[in-house]
Amino acid sequence: MQDQHLRTTDVDALGLLHSTHKPRILILYGSLREVSYSRLLAFEVCRLLERLGCEVRIFNSKGLPLPDEAPISRSKVQKELRKFSQWSEGRVWVSPERRGAMTGIMKSQIDWLPLSVGSVRPTRGKTLAVMEVFLPSRQRARSARHSPARCERRRLWGPQPH
Repeated sequence: MQDQHLRTTDVDALGLLHSTHKPRILILYGSLREVSYSRLLAFEVCRLLERLGCEVRIFNSKGLPLPDEAPISRSKVQKELRKFSQWSEGRVWVSPERRGAMTGIMKSQIDWLPLSVGSVRPTRGKTLAVMEVFLPSRQRARSARHSPARCERRRLWGPQPH
């Protein structure tokens, strides 16, 4: 999306009574690949949210241990992910689709998010957007392209079931 198609957000028009800062958004993405469409989408979402007046942080999960593999006090978990989680007022999760589900990398990030801090759930009152990147393989694309035509052809011109 090009900048000329976006207007700057008029914060006064939103009527935010309690906030003295821009909306704070944390973006998590679920891929460690060198060329990652979910990371590219995460950075595009960041660009759009910043253009709309948000303060955005993107968490890079490289080096994040598996849940239960390391203590919570480990630097990557405690000082980055959990700190960003408490800082944020909204989240965007971007994950590639893998076998019909989010990736293990994305799931690990979610599992490291605290369920409670004292008696407060850190997710309470926070907005969440979930995005999935799906790029069909050639085989699935070919099957998807041809199977509806085959089914249609069979129904219209093939032998009818008795």
